[in-house]
Amino acid sequence: MSLDLESTASTRSSHSHAGRWLHRLLTQLVQQSTRDIHKVPQWEEQGVHSLRKRMKKLQAMLRLAAPVAPESSMKSVLRDVRDLKNLLSGQRDTLVLTKLARKLDTPVPDLHAEFQSSGGKVRKAMLLSEQLLIDIGLLDLSQLTWDMVGAMYVKSYKASRRAWRRAQEDPSAENLHDWRKKVKRLYYQSTALERWLHHPKRLRRTRKLGSLLGDCHDLDVFNDSVQTGRIHPESGWKSKVKQERSSLLSRIEQRAEKAFSRPSCKIKTEMRHALP
Repeated sequence: MSLDLESTASTRSSHSHAGRWLHRLLTQLVQQSTRDIHKVPQWEEQGVHSLRKRMKKLQAMLRLAAPVAPESSMKSVLRDVRDLKNLLSGQRDTLVLTKLARKLDTPVPDLHAEFQSSGGKVRKAMLLSEQLLIDIGLLDLSQLTWDMVGAMYVKSYKASRRAWRRAQEDPSAENLHDWRKKVKRLYYQSTALERWLHHPKRLRRTRKLGSLLGDCHDLDVFNDSVQTGRIHPESGWKSKVKQERSSLLSRIEQRAEKAFSRPSCKIKTEMRHALP
């Protein structure tokens, strides 16, 4: 075989291997989401939590397909993922606020979850999941290369780093929440690519950073719920929330310094050498 033919065969193999890998992963995530949905009638909180986490990972992995997936198809799939993620969320905010009030030792007399039948929503979620499986099956990822996957990962790293800088300048609820979403996307992509990246320490830092940002978001939701009159906690809550948020921001900054210490160009070089 000539060098040109060998090069062409190698390129085709790289294309199909990257596309097959991502396609298989996307399909597995949707199949696993079906099991999450089946849990909801008996274990609503656990089932919904698992489903939401699964959909966030699916959103993150779909980003890797952006270079080859038609924009219209991508928008349609992402819309279905978002709808499925939110469909069964129901009283999630109420549950989060209840746990946070308990943690802050701040009684909230008017905070309680009302029983709602989830039967109809579970059936709708199953239909959405089935449609999502069909839509992902129709995505043509045959032209996806490992270079493209690496470039999209670097893009996620850059976005997380920029969001960190914005949050440093202004740690508002909006900036922190936007940063959290980008950190979670980077974490899920890192998890999927860990077999090649071999950076367990960085993975742990990113996971912990996302968790701390989530705790901070819960505090901001609590504060916003008070401001809008949704809940009426007993006196003393404001100083507790302020103190807890300040402590979290300090820990978040320490984690971020370690998680984003490497410049994007170094990550780009690393990806070029690490992926097949």
